[in-house]
Amino acid sequence: MTSTQAAFGGLLRGLAALAPEVVSVVVTVSTRDADPVVAGWLDPAGPAGGPATAPPAPPPGGQPGGQPAGVLASATGRRHVAGALSPGAFAGALGNLAVAWNRQGLPLLPIGVTDEAVAGRVLPAWAAGCAADGRSVLAVADTGADGPFIGPALALAAAGAAGLPGVTRFEPAFAEDLSWCLLAALGRLGRAGGSSTLLRLSARPVDQRLAAVPAGGDERAGRRAGVLAGGYRLRAGGPAPAPTLVGMGDCLPEVLAAADELTARLGREVGVVVVTSADLLFDALRARDSLADADAGAVSVLDEMFPAHLRGPLVTVTAGDPSQLAFLAGIHGDRLAAVGPAMPSGPAAGTGRRPPVEVAAVVEAALKLSLTTP
Repeated sequence: MTSTQAAFGGLLRGLAALAPEVVSVVVTVSTRDADPVVAGWLDPAGPAGGPATAPPAPPPGGQPGGQPAGVLASATGRRHVAGALSPGAFAGALGNLAVAWNRQGLPLLPIGVTDEAVAGRVLPAWAAGCAADGRSVLAVADTGADGPFIGPALALAAAGAAGLPGVTRFEPAFAEDLSWCLLAALGRLGRAGGSSTLLRLSARPVDQRLAAVPAGGDERAGRRAGVLAGGYRLRAGGPAPAPTLVGMGDCLPEVLAAADELTARLGREVGVVVVTSADLLFDALRARDSLADADAGAVSVLDEMFPAHLRGPLVTVTAGDPSQLAFLAGIHGDRLAAVGPAMPSGPAAGTGRRPPVEVAAVVEAALKLSLTTP
């Protein structure tokens, strides 16, 4: 069991082994409550998940050894902007780092980590910089902040980054998916024609066996290609018109549990599709319908995720705004029901640790569609 947020910290900790060529040019910046997420980057030999220690203030006029002003090098040579930043200071620091590659000729790959409580103030400024010439990776950490408005505010802020040039949003469900997304995101930084990436992380532990990642060969390469193209089909499902469940983010355990229950009740296998990027799938759909330019590979992900011979009613399930996957109905013109998190109530309200959706809600939506589909 692990979460995408814990996996993200582990990836930073082990970046030297995964991508040794980028360690010397990665620089991180974090808001106050997100500092623990980058602790493994600053002290890769320290205990996993340990508390972050904010580095000392930098000396005036920049760093010795050619470091950019305001950027510290840890004892391991890894670079980090002096931590515990306010939202405004964070946005300013990340914005300056994001343009250093093309305005100052500095080979930097900036990774910003903000917490969901202040993401609504950070994301608009970050997205505006990306729409110009800023290039960076921004991860939104899940700190379990209290308050019924955190989730809606974050979803609204993230929606502000949708459709902007140079920005792709990813919300991976599993640790391996996240690893591929982060490494690909770093590969798109610091070069002409590159792009920025927004990663939404979850602190909810998920059984990684549910991902059923192929061990190797063409199947594993195909899974990776699907993740980076926007998603993949995890369970094939039965012949049409069996329903297909479409999940994104940390609600996948409930999606798969609902699929098991529906398979037993309907007597036919229910398909499961995992979405990693709604942005990329929306772009692929527009390109298929000649509303935008895209290569054949980008469009083919739709056929792989939603093959015509398995078409049927769709039930989309997200941990955020349920309307963000509604465009999937346009792939084959199938009926669609959107399931999202209920408003928190009772003693679990605001804790951020209850399941994002209920299995019963997913099952009910699928049964209604199945009963009314000709």
